[in-house]
Amino acid sequence: MLQELTIRNLALIESLQVQLEPGLNVFTGETGAGKSILIHAIGLVLGDRASSDAIKAGSEVAAVDAVFQTEKSPSIEEILSAEGVGRESDAGDDGFDLILTREIGSRGRSRVNGRPVPLQTLKSLGQALVDLHGQHEHQSLLRPAQHLEFLDRFGGQPVLELRQSVRLVFRELGDVERQVRDLTRGERERAQRADLLGLQMNEIDAAHLVSGEEDALREERTRLRHSEQLRDAASSVLTALAEETGASGYTVTLGATLTGIQTAADIDSTLKPVAANLETAYYHLEEVERALRDYLENLDADPARLEDVESRLHLIHQLKRKYGDDVETILAYRQEIEAELGSLTGSDEQVESLQMRRDTLRNDLGQLAGKLSQKRRDVSRKFHKTILSHLKDLAMEQSRFEAAISQVKDTEGIPVNDVCVRVGEHGADEIEFLISPNAGQPLKPLSRIASGGELSRIMLAIKCALTERHQIPTLVFDEIDVGIGGGTAKSVGDKLRQLSRYAQVLCVTHLPQIAALADAHFLVEKTSTSSDTSVTLRNLTMEERVDELARMLGEGKSGATARQHAQGLLAGARNSD
Repeated sequence: MLQELTIRNLALIESLQVQLEPGLNVFTGETGAGKSILIHAIGLVLGDRASSDAIKAGSEVAAVDAVFQTEKSPSIEEILSAEGVGRESDAGDDGFDLILTREIGSRGRSRVNGRPVPLQTLKSLGQALVDLHGQHEHQSLLRPAQHLEFLDRFGGQPVLELRQSVRLVFRELGDVERQVRDLTRGERERAQRADLLGLQMNEIDAAHLVSGEEDALREERTRLRHSEQLRDAASSVLTALAEETGASGYTVTLGATLTGIQTAADIDSTLKPVAANLETAYYHLEEVERALRDYLENLDADPARLEDVESRLHLIHQLKRKYGDDVETILAYRQEIEAELGSLTGSDEQVESLQMRRDTLRNDLGQLAGKLSQKRRDVSRKFHKTILSHLKDLAMEQSRFEAAISQVKDTEGIPVNDVCVRVGEHGADEIEFLISPNAGQPLKPLSRIASGGELSRIMLAIKCALTERHQIPTLVFDEIDVGIGGGTAKSVGDKLRQLSRYAQVLCVTHLPQIAALADAHFLVEKTSTSSDTSVTLRNLTMEERVDELARMLGEGKSGATARQHAQGLLAGARNSD
């Protein structure tokens, strides 16, 4: 429950601290006194949107602190663990204190037990700690989409888990269907692309390119172009080395002298290095001679071969213009083409695989939606009875109520129980609350028949049903009594008091019949000076409650009749305990 609320520099509040009680806490005051600021403050500390306009004039930062004494729960423990937040203090084996802080300003921060956290953490904790019903929230009853949320919350974990399964399958199906559409939509473009890539690959393959061949071809072309010059150069060296002209060549002469110097070296060892160098020179010249003879034998001056080489280099040049700067780049591009072609030609198989997956998901979604629909129908029967029981307590005993469940047929939809219907992420069902507030009237949608006061009571009945089934520690009602008066006000008050036995209830009200039933009654007052306006709040004593109830009854707090009536209301409340 919410133990303490501290507000600083918010709207008209400079500094306010309130200790709240278990049970029914009621807030009253003159119209415009600032009661809505309290509800706004609670909303802010639970993660509602904030505006710098909410900061009190002359201040830079507004802040709200809320101290909760909460029972241990897996959901809260999980949130705290994810943020690395420790407990502020234990409150026994079954609970601990939790301090939420929200600052609004240029450097607004959110904290839990003093540790900075994202705003979403406050929201997540708030959903587990407080159910806040704003002034106009009962108008949500006019939106059938909200009816689905109420029924599913009443159904609890079995319904919510099944609904989550439907959501996951629905979203996966949507992804698969988008992929199928994207692939089939581009079928013509894919075919055109595949044709182009096929032509390019064939052109490259027909060339039979070999890595490094372009350099080799350039060298061969150079030799062919200068073959006569090369032949003359090689022949002249060979003539000098050998006996090509009948005279002794260098090699023959050197060979003849080698034997003599070697004999001399045997006599005088100092000549051995000379003999060795001469021998090396002789063998080198022999090697040069053999190499030149082989070169001349293989030197080709064939014009036809030169033409072939020129043609091959031209082909490579043309391919380079299209596909890359060199042969290696062209061959790499060819590998890319092959991979892309494989992807394009494999698209048909991919589409077929996706279509099979789509059919499976449609079948799964239909089965899950059918189970969820049946679960909702089972839950709705209990929901009807529970709501009618509360409406009876709220002076609507002649009412009939039903959560009508329907489905929209769609030939392109999902088969659910052998009928194709429209299915969304919440399932196949459309739910609308129907009511007949008076005997003899047919059931009709709330939007067509319920008055403001009836909507308030129906919302209160729903809150009671949900709280009794899935308890939230604190419920906040901002003017749940809109459109209600007379004897009905006492019924609403009794229901709020009954509800406060399940959870802490905070209620802003203008009705004395409700205020008299409070376990704690707080008065909100606005005071003004020539330079400032501020809002204060105090917990009323029993005598002060008589004064306030008398004021609310309309005769002023000094009116004898009003005071007597106020005392009667308080006495009646005590007697009903």
